[in-house]
Amino acid sequence: MKKQLIVVLCVLCSIQKIIAGNAIFDQYLQNNFEDKTLSKFPYEQYVKNLDFKIFKDDLMYLKKKNISDQIFIRNTLTLYIKSVENKKSIDFLIEHYKISEDFYKIYKSDSIHFISFGTVQNVILGHISFKLQNEIDKNNIDPNDENVEKLIHNLSSQHYLIHVKPPLWKKVWHYLKQGQLNYVMRKAFSSYLKETLLIILIFLILISIVFFIYIFLKKRKKMKSVKKHLLISLISVLSIFLCSNISIDELEPTLKQTKQAKQALSLEESLQTSFYNDEVNVYQLTQNSSLYGYAVWFSRQSQKTKVKYFAKKNAYSNYLTWKKTKRILLVCSGAYSTSFNINIALPVGLTVDDGEKINATLQNDMDGLAIVYATGGIAVSNIKENNLYVGSLNTTLNLNNDIDRNTFIEWSTKERATVFQTHLLGWKNFLNISSTNSAARVDKRRLLALIKDRMGVVQYVVFNTATQVRLWDAANETLNYLKDKNVEIIAILNLEAGGLDCSSTFNEAGQEISYLRGGTNDNFSKTTNLIVFYRD
Repeated sequence: MKKQLIVVLCVLCSIQKIIAGNAIFDQYLQNNFEDKTLSKFPYEQYVKNLDFKIFKDDLMYLKKKNISDQIFIRNTLTLYIKSVENKKSIDFLIEHYKISEDFYKIYKSDSIHFISFGTVQNVILGHISFKLQNEIDKNNIDPNDENVEKLIHNLSSQHYLIHVKPPLWKKVWHYLKQGQLNYVMRKAFSSYLKETLLIILIFLILISIVFFIYIFLKKRKKMKSVKKHLLISLISVLSIFLCSNISIDELEPTLKQTKQAKQALSLEESLQTSFYNDEVNVYQLTQNSSLYGYAVWFSRQSQKTKVKYFAKKNAYSNYLTWKKTKRILLVCSGAYSTSFNINIALPVGLTVDDGEKINATLQNDMDGLAIVYATGGIAVSNIKENNLYVGSLNTTLNLNNDIDRNTFIEWSTKERATVFQTHLLGWKNFLNISSTNSAARVDKRRLLALIKDRMGVVQYVVFNTATQVRLWDAANETLNYLKDKNVEIIAILNLEAGGLDCSSTFNEAGQEISYLRGGTNDNFSKTTNLIVFYRD
């Protein structure tokens, strides 16, 4: 009897809340009968103690009254997200994932009439996935925690992917299993082993000096001062060791890059081949008489050279089917991948392929957003500028805003757009990275530059380094090379050229240009995404 009474009371409380919510709208509409969009609604008061169950019921009420809820949803969620900006605990994120599920159930039951419920769900999912990704990147949340793993899995089922960087031993084991011993050794020596061995060597030398000081003092029988000198020596060794460690890991790359910047060794080019009426040109690049790499130029003057991006599952298979009616100029790996396991791996960062949502999570540390249009052109936006203009919507969006980002994703799916995210290395004639905030390790690099030549013709340039260089060096040298040509540099993007590096370039006769090959043929079938330059 008591249980039944409690249930009845709960139901009555719920009804009272709904009536109260409806009463707010009724009273507002009576006093503001001309404002059917609820633009002047007292949102701050409403959001102050927002209950999502009441919010859900209020949306149902607006639907029943045939009142547009778009401004109501946007204003309510904007203020709410602002109010919980500093809440980042895993419990908070899990709680809001459950809230999103409640809205999804209603949306799924009737997606046509309850499309706004799908909007609310996606805004909440976008908010918690963005926060979770950032907190994992900052090591504030452990991705191996059971609750976190479950949340990551649930988010991925809704196309909100969280990129958990694998530990070093997993990366090494993966590449060894793939038979890429050369790649492992190159990375280890250039990035880890060389610096580690240098640190160990310095430490051993300093310890040896302390040991000889100890022996020297002992032989001279100045035992009273031995302990004192030994302590001073050990403190000195520790201080020098720490300083040497800092200088190697942090200062040395900066000093080296600064020195290289002062030297400003320009890249010299020599034309290797040209085809399609000079709309495709391949140049060999040398620096100080040594081979630096190659630059492949694609002109958009005739609009016949186009770009296509593949990111759906089985990207390589989809590419093989598609390319049968195309003349391929260059195909290579594009963005980074979320996993080594090809069965579950997808591109890192915001990705839409021909209107299909692949990954709706915005990667906070990648500023470049590339939009590949059906016409074959590319537009690039700097996410940090918060001013992505969408012409068909006649609006400017801030992708760091959860609601704007969801608007952009909805637009992308509706317009069958293709979008991918990567590191923006150069922007509007200037570098977008510095020698201190970019990867310090050396490796082979592949960059994509978008430029306008002196005639105003848009051109795409793919740079491949033949030598191992730091990312900042590659971007800086590319920028200087383009500036020497007196062209307008729109953007310079980073492309994947690591463990799953793959690249093939073809001449007008369809023959592969061997010296431009990157990676192995096997890597094509393992990569999650490809960018293709082609002609119909």
